[in-house]
Parts: sequence; C-alpha cells; structure tokens
Amino acid sequence: MNLHTLIDSLISDTLQKSLPLFGPELVLCATIVVLLLARVLPLLARGLSAEKPVVILSGNSIDHALIAFGALYAGIPFCPVSPAYSLVSRDYGKLSYLMKLLTPGLVFADDAAKFADALAANVSPEIEIAASYGTVPGRDLTSLADLMATPLHPRLDSVHKAI
Repeated sequence: MNLHTLIDSLISDTLQKSLPLFGPELVLCATIVVLLLARVLPLLARGLSAEKPVVILSGNSIDHALIAFGALYAGIPFCPVSPAYSLVSRDYGKLSYLMKLLTPGLVFADDAAKFADALAANVSPEIEIAASYGTVPGRDLTSLADLMATPLHPRLDSVHKAI
C-alpha cells in the first residue's frame, strides 16, 4: 500500500456521501489525517523507539505539531525541547544533558539555520537531523519533503493498534 492508495481509501464512498453533510470541516479532517500519516511513515521506517526517540528543536509550528502527533500515532516517544535551550543558552548545558539522556534517533528542527549552532554542538554525526528548511554547515540534513517521501510502512496498522 502506498500513500496514494491510502488517500483513495480516505476518499471512499462514505466520505463522498458525508461531504455534503459536513462540508469543509470533513475535508480539513481528512487532510490532517493524510498529513499525519505522511509524518508517521518515515518515523517507523527509521526504527525509532523508546531507546531512539524523536527530539524536536522548534518553536510552535504546524510541522512541529504533525511530527509530534505522528510520533504519538506510531507509539514513538518524542521530546519537544524549549527553544531557549538552543537559542538563548550559549553553553547548551540543558540541551546537552537532554541529548545524552534521551539518545535520540532523529532530531527535527523547523528552521535548521536558526538552530544550526545548537545542532552542530549537540547532535552527534550518527543521529539524523531533519528540517523543514535551512542548513547546518558541515552536516547532512534530511528535508521534511524527503522524510515524507517514505513509502507506507507495512507495520503501521499493527503498531498503532498495539498502543
């Protein structure tokens, strides 16, 4: 099953019959479900778990929320880190402590350039960094678009039902 098949199933006869009753609200909900599942799939494919959670270095944003809800849906712990730990602090003491404590498998930042110094100083090279936009000098980043291009994970339904 791929994302297109999933979208087709969301827009089934039931959805088409309900659309006149609920209008734009139903379309918005369906869109959110599709965007959410697009965030869940890459998290499962990367083997993230309680031992390798997602760390989010970002202020409030739609991408932040969808990554967080995607992790919740997949049963993967995530930790939103206060932007002050990365942007105000210059010794990164609290951020460094959190990274050692959490041992993340993925670090997400909306704006990689904004958090570049903190990412470079605290995220080891073997940990993947994903970002909506921006770069970190000397580091490879996974763009959010590339992250979302991951095909459907075969265990998606079973993982979610086990939660």
